[in-house]
Amino acid sequence: MEATMDVSGFLSKQTDLIVTVTDAKTQGSGIKEFTDFAVHTKTTLATFEGTAFEVRRRYSDFVWLRGRISVSCPHCVVPPLPEKKAIGGKQEAFVEERRRALERFLVIVSDHEEMREAGAVKSFLCAENLEAAKKEDAAAGVFSGIGDAIANLRLKGDNAEFEALKSKAASLKGGWAELARCCERLYANHTEQAAILGEMEPLLAAVAESEPNEGGMLLAVGSAAKKAGELQAGAAVSDAALLAGNFKQYAASMDAVVETLRRRDMAEKSQNDADDAHGKLVAEKDALEQADGVRSFSTMFKKKDPAEAKAEKMNELSEKIEAAAQELETKTAQMHKMNREVKQEIEQWEGSKRNHLSEILRSWVGARADTAKAAQTLWREVLPEIEEALKAGPVAAPRPKAAAADDASSAGGAGDGKGEGEVEDADEDDE
Repeated sequence: MEATMDVSGFLSKQTDLIVTVTDAKTQGSGIKEFTDFAVHTKTTLATFEGTAFEVRRRYSDFVWLRGRISVSCPHCVVPPLPEKKAIGGKQEAFVEERRRALERFLVIVSDHEEMREAGAVKSFLCAENLEAAKKEDAAAGVFSGIGDAIANLRLKGDNAEFEALKSKAASLKGGWAELARCCERLYANHTEQAAILGEMEPLLAAVAESEPNEGGMLLAVGSAAKKAGELQAGAAVSDAALLAGNFKQYAASMDAVVETLRRRDMAEKSQNDADDAHGKLVAEKDALEQADGVRSFSTMFKKKDPAEAKAEKMNELSEKIEAAAQELETKTAQMHKMNREVKQEIEQWEGSKRNHLSEILRSWVGARADTAKAAQTLWREVLPEIEEALKAGPVAAPRPKAAAADDASSAGGAGDGKGEGEVEDADEDDE
């Protein structure tokens, strides 16, 4: 799609950190060829060493940033990136669609109170040498591909609420994706209609030359068709930029929600593991208490009394149990905190999406209403011209040039003969 309408402003509600993505350029050649973009940042935040920055970033840099945000903010719904495309990735329409999606990603991140504070965000927006920042960050991308690996974790607790959220997100992904495809068809339909209406004007003008009686009304309709085509082209842009692109984003966002829920699962899995470790130590100590003593290599050769060995082992287990209990307490607190934060994050994300969607739909419906009104006015203005042409009745068609010349010649000959006769008569009278 070649739509260029910029709708990122619908996403941002703050003015202290404004990010835009522009100026796609192809760098390198052959198998090393890639496209990068200019990332512009304007900020009044004290954490930045300046107020304006411009850097160039490629797609893989955005992937790195998203992975780092997932590490720093595991409970957050990190916005998705556009899909990587191996074939056709240099086509102008694809590059423009990717530019809008990458800008949308950065706008959402910069507008989020926690994600914008991730250290990698500042490096991404400001660092001239991002590769150096990547190397310093040994944990880069830890969570970026975690989704499939933890998709089927077996957890102990009651996870019905979170599992329901996963199922809802999976279902919504299909719905939003189908809506995006529908809007793409709508875009194609309006684009085709715009082209057809544009073709009508010269065709009607050509016919009007040979149909003088109907020429006026044909030209009027042709002019209106051209203008109507321009209106349809504008409607196609809104279909693509306002609907299709954002609906694709919503579909991909459902995967981001599932990723967040799976990171929550990891926190619960860590708590479950700590609980298992604590339980095994307690069971081992209970079993030891029932035993007469500890039988080992040293006690077999009477180097240590079994009762004494048992007491030492009991003390060792008690220390391990105490440490395991502290670990379990920590992991349990982290899990509960993660649960609260994930619930709050998803609620906020849904609210933000609802507001964004309302603005998108309001803008699209308003644009369609304006287009319909303009088109109605345009066509109604043609009706009086058609009526006037009908009332005027047929107009005599201009005669061919050859026939007109013959008529002129005949008229000229008759006039000369008469004149000569009259002169001759006058001469006779004088005589």
